[in-house]
Amino acid sequence: MAIATYVRYTGNWQGAPDGWYVTPENMKTRTMLRTLPGLSGLYMVGRWTAPFTGAVLAALSGRQLIQLLCRQNNTAFATSIPKE
Repeated sequence: MAIATYVRYTGNWQGAPDGWYVTPENMKTRTMLRTLPGLSGLYMVGRWTAPFTGAVLAALSGRQLIQLLCRQNNTAFATSIPKE
């Protein structure tokens, strides 16, 4: 796919198809930035919250956030809505 297509559909700088460029420096931390200091209740998910992501891992970041929120609220994590 041409770089111009990535730029047109994503608006990413120079048509970057994935997340952050991986370097030894940015791989030293195991925790990715998902919040911002001073903004309680704001959580970030998606391809720009972790290195070399893409669509599948961007979706996974959303799932991971839901798991974290469930843990914080002592709620069971479920992958489907239970039928009543």
